[in-house]
Amino acid sequence: MVNKFEYPYIRPNQSWVVKLLKPIIAILLFYCIYITLNGYKNELVWPSLSKNKIHYVFFVLILMPLNWFIESRRWQMVMQYIGKPVSLKKSIESTIAGLTLSMITPFKLGDYAGRMLLLRSEYKKSSLYATLLCSIYQNVVNLSFGIIAMYFLIQLSNHFEEHMWPFVILNTVVVVMALFVMLKVDVIIGHIGSIPWVNEKLSLGRIDELGIASKFHLMLLSILRYSIYITQYVLILYFLNVENSILELIGGISAIFLIQSTIPLPPFLSFLARTEIAILVWKIIGLHLSVALAATVMLWVINLMLPALLGLVLILYKWR
Repeated sequence: MVNKFEYPYIRPNQSWVVKLLKPIIAILLFYCIYITLNGYKNELVWPSLSKNKIHYVFFVLILMPLNWFIESRRWQMVMQYIGKPVSLKKSIESTIAGLTLSMITPFKLGDYAGRMLLLRSEYKKSSLYATLLCSIYQNVVNLSFGIIAMYFLIQLSNHFEEHMWPFVILNTVVVVMALFVMLKVDVIIGHIGSIPWVNEKLSLGRIDELGIASKFHLMLLSILRYSIYITQYVLILYFLNVENSILELIGGISAIFLIQSTIPLPPFLSFLARTEIAILVWKIIGLHLSVALAATVMLWVINLMLPALLGLVLILYKWR
């Protein structure tokens, strides 16, 4: 018997569109990977590495699937809360497919479309809300911990303080507003969903079942994802022979994530922006340019490129 959650429904007259889009997605993804890796090939100089530290990279690789498993679980939870349950397997597939499309679209809009691709038609609209809510929670965590880190970095550099105080204050206001939205999301979505044509188009009928305990669970999973990101970055820096204190490294990494979260860019500029942001922050702490570049490349390949390629395989073989 076919599991109704495992295969999306595509009308016959849409099949030619799917067949056309699959090679286009593949070409765009490989092009973005090429542009990304080619952008700093002349400047990328690997620092001296030690075979005794290769286990750090091994742990980073292990944490990558755990990171995406947690993200898939978050998304599955929200889908369950709004009355559109999906299996964990389908949630993982949809999450990875979303990552693939986010790599080739501006502002990660492809994440919303990608998570819908492998779902049945009656689940697609609800997935938009689930993806949005997961994104809000993760960004609030990134901003909250990032602001704390920025205050820490401001104490290290007067030059940094002069340019970044307005940025820190602005993001503090954003975090307070975002926390309010998270606590009142049921009320806000409920009012929006009461508009007849909105409820008809987006299927928001059961959003009110997302209670405080569920929100707290989502927040904990978001913090866990953030902790995995931080751990991966620290391990990569240790692999690259960085000897700064753990607090300095965590502060710098959190500041980098904060800035990245507030500057949405098209995919072909995203990696370049990540690199320039990393160079700016690590320069304050005293890390060499080669370390900033090498760490950025390694993390991008492990956390984004590899799962995006897996997502491409899923799209090519499971999107019908």
